Amino acid sequence: MPSGDLITYFKHLRRSEKRLARLQRELSRKQKGSRNRDKTRLKVARHHEKNGKPEKGLFTQRVDPDDSR
Repeated sequence: MPSGDLITYFKHLRRSEKRLARLQRELSRKQKGSRNRDKTRLKVARHHEKNGKPEKGLFTQRVDPDDSR
């Protein structure tokens, strides 16, 4: 691999998207006005807050050819 190439790590992004999809499915199945719906809605909101817009370099990393891992 040439020096300075970028490797993209999608595992964390994919896991985050799957979790969001699951939370949104749970939310859609709750009865409006229920306490459990409010709790699930807050979980979705927290997930959006934490994982809303990943930073540009968050899922990429430069490859160092001298690094012998």
